[in-house]
Formats: sequence, C-alpha cells, structure tokens
Amino acid sequence: PFALFIFTAILGFFMMLMGQSAVMPIHTLIIAVLAELVRKAFGYKTVKGSIAGYAVMSLWTCGDFWPIFILKDQYYALTEKMIGAEYATQLVSLPIWIMPILYVSALAGGILGGLLGAKVLKKHFAKAGLV
Repeated sequence: PFALFIFTAILGFFMMLMGQSAVMPIHTLIIAVLAELVRKAFGYKTVKGSIAGYAVMSLWTCGDFWPIFILKDQYYALTEKMIGAEYATQLVSLPIWIMPILYVSALAGGILGGLLGAKVLKKHFAKAGLV
C-alpha cells in the first residue's frame, strides 16, 4: 500500500523543482490518490490491481499540459522567452479538447505497459520460481 502514491508524489515534486508550475504537484497528488484508490479497489496483491493502479498512475504525465490552459499568460511569457514568440503562440492556442485525448492515451499506454510487465514477470520470474 501507498507505493504508487509515494512514487507519483515524488515525481510531481521533482518536476516542480525542475521548472514546472505548482499545477504539476497538485495534479500529481490527485492522480496518486486516485491510483491508490483504484489499486485498493482491485486488490493490492492482484495483477489486475497492479495494472489498473499503474494505468491510473500514468495519468500524472498529463499534468504538464494544464499550465497551458490554467496559466496561459505566464506560460506564454516563459515559452516566448525560452523558445520564441511563434512557438509560444502555437502552444497556447492548443484547444482544451486535447486534454481528454491525452488522458485516454496515457491510460491506454499505462494498461498496455502493465500488461506487458505482467507478461514479462510471468515469463521470466515465475518460471524461475522467484515470484
């Protein structure tokens, strides 16, 4: 219990230390709580619970995009200074409907990654008698 929460929370705070806005750790903490709740609902010691929890945990990466919509002016100023006005204009003109696509893609990637991990675990470690 709480392994996903700790790992995900640490990621969010490291991202903020590396220059992300405060939106990132807040988003990451919300995702960490959801991941733990999903993992608990499916069972901490089940493969389904691990895959489902990992899939929800994968949603933390979507937090990178929220500042574009929430802190548009600040994000534009920072991006313009670092990369240029043309790129900044294109970036802040992203439509908000891109967010559900990002969340679904991240969730699907998390599920596929979890399934792959379970298959590798079963193939190599279970055969060797380590699990």
